[in-house]
Amino acid sequence: MKRKNINTVQELPDRKKTVLLFFAQKDEANSYEVSQGCEFEYSTAHSSVKALEKEGAIQLRSQKINEKGVIAKGYALTTKGVHRCLCAKLTWHEKVVIVDKWQRLLKPNVSEWMKFIEALNDPNIEEMVSSNIGGFLKVSTDMGCFIDVIDESSFDAILVTMIDFDETYTKVIRVIGSFPRLKERLLKLLEQEIAWREEDLNKHKRIKAEFEKI
Repeated sequence: MKRKNINTVQELPDRKKTVLLFFAQKDEANSYEVSQGCEFEYSTAHSSVKALEKEGAIQLRSQKINEKGVIAKGYALTTKGVHRCLCAKLTWHEKVVIVDKWQRLLKPNVSEWMKFIEALNDPNIEEMVSSNIGGFLKVSTDMGCFIDVIDESSFDAILVTMIDFDETYTKVIRVIGSFPRLKERLLKLLEQEIAWREEDLNKHKRIKAEFEKI
Protein backbone atom coordinates (compact mmCIF):
# COMPACT_ATOMS: atom_id res chain seq x y z
CA MET A 1 0.00 0.00 0.00
CA LYS A 2 1.34 3.44 -0.91
CA ARG A 3 1.69 5.85 1.94
CA LYS A 4 -0.08 8.61 0.01
CA ASN A 5 -3.30 6.54 0.04
CA ILE A 6 -3.35 6.21 3.82
CA ASN A 7 -5.40 8.47 6.05
CA THR A 8 -5.49 8.73 9.81
CA VAL A 9 -6.12 6.38 12.69
CA GLN A 10 -7.12 7.92 15.99
CA GLU A 11 -4.23 9.03 18.20
CA LEU A 12 -1.53 7.19 16.24
CA PRO A 13 1.48 8.91 14.64
CA ASP A 14 1.48 8.89 10.84
CA ARG A 15 3.98 6.07 10.39
CA LYS A 16 2.16 3.74 12.74
CA LYS A 17 -1.15 4.58 11.07
CA THR A 18 0.31 3.60 7.72
CA VAL A 19 1.71 0.35 9.08
CA LEU A 20 -1.49 -0.56 10.91
CA LEU A 21 -3.60 -0.09 7.79
CA PHE A 22 -1.08 -2.16 5.85
CA PHE A 23 -1.65 -5.00 8.32
CA ALA A 24 -5.41 -4.61 7.79
CA GLN A 25 -4.91 -5.90 4.24
CA LYS A 26 -2.69 -8.83 5.16
CA ASP A 27 -3.30 -12.09 6.98
CA GLU A 28 0.23 -11.77 8.32
CA ALA A 29 3.36 -9.74 7.54
CA ASN A 30 6.91 -9.26 8.79
CA SER A 31 8.94 -6.07 9.12
CA TYR A 32 10.61 -6.51 5.73
CA GLU A 33 7.23 -6.86 4.00
CA VAL A 34 6.00 -3.79 5.89
CA SER A 35 9.01 -1.77 4.74
CA GLN A 36 8.37 -2.78 1.12
CA GLY A 37 4.60 -2.30 1.22
CA CYS A 38 4.68 1.05 3.03
CA GLU A 39 7.84 2.29 1.27
CA PHE A 40 9.67 2.84 4.57
CA GLU A 41 13.26 2.20 5.52
CA TYR A 42 13.53 -1.17 7.24
CA SER A 43 14.50 0.42 10.56
CA THR A 44 11.41 2.65 10.44
CA ALA A 45 9.13 -0.27 9.60
CA HIS A 46 10.66 -2.45 12.31
CA SER A 47 10.32 0.20 15.03
CA SER A 48 6.69 0.85 14.03
CA VAL A 49 5.91 -2.88 14.12
CA LYS A 50 7.44 -3.23 17.59
CA ALA A 51 5.54 -0.17 18.83
CA LEU A 52 2.22 -1.52 17.54
CA GLU A 53 2.97 -4.88 19.12
CA LYS A 54 3.67 -3.20 22.46
CA GLU A 55 0.37 -1.32 22.23
CA GLY A 56 -1.53 -4.55 21.52
CA ALA A 57 -2.66 -3.57 18.02
CA ILE A 58 -0.78 -6.47 16.41
CA GLN A 59 0.59 -9.72 17.77
CA LEU A 60 3.27 -12.24 16.85
CA ARG A 61 1.84 -15.09 14.77
CA SER A 62 4.85 -16.97 13.40
CA GLN A 63 8.62 -17.17 13.28
CA LYS A 64 10.34 -18.45 10.14
CA ILE A 65 14.00 -18.63 9.10
CA ASN A 66 14.42 -16.81 5.78
CA GLU A 67 16.93 -17.47 2.98
CA LYS A 68 19.54 -15.39 4.81
CA GLY A 69 19.25 -17.54 7.92
CA VAL A 70 17.52 -14.73 9.85
CA ILE A 71 14.35 -15.33 11.85
CA ALA A 72 11.47 -13.42 10.23
CA LYS A 73 8.66 -12.70 12.67
CA GLY A 74 5.16 -12.56 11.20
CA TYR A 75 2.55 -10.34 12.85
CA ALA A 76 -1.19 -9.93 12.43
CA LEU A 77 -3.91 -7.59 13.68
CA THR A 78 -5.59 -8.04 17.05
CA THR A 79 -9.13 -6.99 17.93
CA LYS A 80 -7.71 -3.75 19.28
CA GLY A 81 -5.90 -3.21 16.00
CA VAL A 82 -9.11 -3.73 14.02
CA HIS A 83 -10.90 -1.18 16.20
CA ARG A 84 -8.14 1.35 15.59
CA CYS A 85 -8.43 0.76 11.85
CA LEU A 86 -12.16 1.47 12.02
CA CYS A 87 -11.34 4.87 13.53
CA ALA A 88 -9.35 5.73 10.41
CA LYS A 89 -10.67 8.33 7.98
CA LEU A 90 -11.41 5.83 5.25
CA THR A 91 -14.49 5.47 3.11
CA TRP A 92 -17.23 3.47 4.79
CA HIS A 93 -16.85 0.71 2.20
CA GLU A 94 -13.14 0.42 3.04
CA LYS A 95 -14.16 -0.05 6.67
CA VAL A 96 -16.67 -2.72 5.66
CA VAL A 97 -13.92 -4.56 3.77
CA ILE A 98 -11.72 -4.51 6.90
CA VAL A 99 -14.58 -5.81 9.07
CA ASP A 100 -15.36 -8.60 6.59
CA LYS A 101 -11.74 -9.70 6.58
CA TRP A 102 -11.35 -9.59 10.36
CA GLN A 103 -14.86 -10.53 11.49
CA ARG A 104 -13.39 -13.50 13.37
CA LEU A 105 -11.80 -11.03 15.82
CA LEU A 106 -15.02 -9.08 16.35
CA LYS A 107 -18.26 -9.81 18.13
CA PRO A 108 -21.06 -11.44 16.11
CA ASN A 109 -23.04 -9.44 13.54
CA VAL A 110 -20.67 -6.44 13.35
CA SER A 111 -20.28 -6.99 9.60
CA GLU A 112 -24.06 -6.97 9.12
CA TRP A 113 -24.39 -3.68 11.04
CA MET A 114 -21.58 -2.08 9.05
CA LYS A 115 -23.21 -3.08 5.76
CA PHE A 116 -26.55 -1.73 6.98
CA ILE A 117 -24.94 1.64 7.71
CA GLU A 118 -23.22 1.56 4.31
CA ALA A 119 -26.63 0.97 2.67
CA LEU A 120 -28.01 4.09 4.37
CA ASN A 121 -25.42 6.10 2.43
CA ASP A 122 -25.41 9.01 4.88
CA PRO A 123 -22.07 10.65 5.78
CA ASN A 124 -23.56 12.08 8.99
CA ILE A 125 -24.60 8.64 10.21
CA GLU A 126 -21.21 7.20 9.27
CA GLU A 127 -19.50 9.99 11.20
CA MET A 128 -21.74 9.40 14.21
CA VAL A 129 -20.88 5.70 14.29
CA SER A 130 -17.16 6.39 13.85
CA SER A 131 -17.25 8.96 16.64
CA ASN A 132 -18.99 6.50 18.96
CA ILE A 133 -16.42 3.81 18.23
CA GLY A 134 -13.57 6.30 18.65
CA GLY A 135 -15.00 7.68 21.89
CA PHE A 136 -15.40 4.24 23.44
CA LEU A 137 -11.91 3.26 22.32
CA LYS A 138 -10.40 6.37 23.91
CA VAL A 139 -12.15 5.68 27.21
CA SER A 140 -11.08 2.05 27.26
CA THR A 141 -7.43 2.82 26.49
CA ASP A 142 -7.39 5.61 29.08
CA MET A 143 -8.36 2.96 31.62
CA GLY A 144 -5.13 1.14 30.82
CA CYS A 145 -6.85 -1.82 29.19
CA PHE A 146 -8.71 -2.65 26.01
CA ILE A 147 -12.43 -3.40 25.96
CA ASP A 148 -14.16 -4.77 22.85
CA VAL A 149 -16.89 -2.13 22.57
CA ILE A 150 -18.25 -2.77 19.08
CA ASP A 151 -21.29 -4.95 19.69
CA GLU A 152 -25.04 -5.19 19.21
CA SER A 153 -25.85 -2.87 22.11
CA SER A 154 -23.67 -0.05 20.81
CA PHE A 155 -25.36 -0.25 17.38
CA ASP A 156 -28.80 -0.52 19.02
CA ALA A 157 -28.31 2.85 20.68
CA ILE A 158 -27.30 4.43 17.37
CA LEU A 159 -30.25 2.87 15.55
CA VAL A 160 -32.75 4.20 18.09
CA THR A 161 -31.18 7.66 17.74
CA MET A 162 -31.50 7.49 13.94
CA ILE A 163 -35.25 6.92 13.99
CA ASP A 164 -35.80 9.97 16.22
CA PHE A 165 -34.99 12.34 13.35
CA ASP A 166 -37.02 12.69 10.17
CA GLU A 167 -34.04 12.92 7.82
CA THR A 168 -32.52 9.65 9.09
CA TYR A 169 -35.81 7.92 9.91
CA THR A 170 -36.83 7.88 6.25
CA LYS A 171 -33.50 6.33 5.26
CA VAL A 172 -33.84 3.59 7.87
CA ILE A 173 -37.37 2.84 6.62
CA ARG A 174 -36.08 2.58 3.06
CA VAL A 175 -33.20 0.21 3.86
CA ILE A 176 -34.06 -1.93 6.87
CA GLY A 177 -36.35 -4.26 4.95
CA SER A 178 -33.24 -5.74 3.33
CA PHE A 179 -31.90 -6.60 6.80
CA PRO A 180 -34.66 -8.75 8.36
CA ARG A 181 -32.71 -9.60 11.51
CA LEU A 182 -32.04 -5.93 12.20
CA LYS A 183 -35.68 -5.09 11.48
CA GLU A 184 -36.77 -7.66 14.07
CA ARG A 185 -34.27 -6.25 16.54
CA LEU A 186 -35.55 -2.71 15.98
CA LEU A 187 -39.14 -3.83 16.55
CA LYS A 188 -38.17 -5.36 19.88
CA LEU A 189 -36.35 -2.17 20.85
CA LEU A 190 -39.46 -0.15 20.00
CA GLU A 191 -41.64 -2.51 22.03
CA GLN A 192 -39.36 -1.97 25.02
CA GLU A 193 -39.39 1.79 24.48
CA ILE A 194 -43.18 1.86 24.30
CA ALA A 195 -43.46 -0.23 27.49
CA TRP A 196 -41.07 2.08 29.37
CA ARG A 197 -42.95 5.17 28.22
CA GLU A 198 -46.32 3.68 29.13
CA GLU A 199 -45.00 2.79 32.57
CA ASP A 200 -43.69 6.33 33.00
CA LEU A 201 -47.00 7.78 31.77
CA ASN A 202 -49.01 5.61 34.17
CA LYS A 203 -46.74 6.67 37.01
CA HIS A 204 -47.38 10.34 36.28
CA LYS A 205 -51.13 9.69 36.03
CA ARG A 206 -51.05 8.10 39.50
CA ILE A 207 -49.11 11.04 40.91
CA LYS A 208 -51.55 13.48 39.33
CA ALA A 209 -54.47 11.58 40.81
CA GLU A 210 -52.87 11.72 44.29
CA PHE A 211 -52.42 15.47 44.05
CA GLU A 212 -56.00 15.91 42.91
CA LYS A 213 -57.19 14.24 46.14
CA ILE A 214 -55.47 16.88 48.31
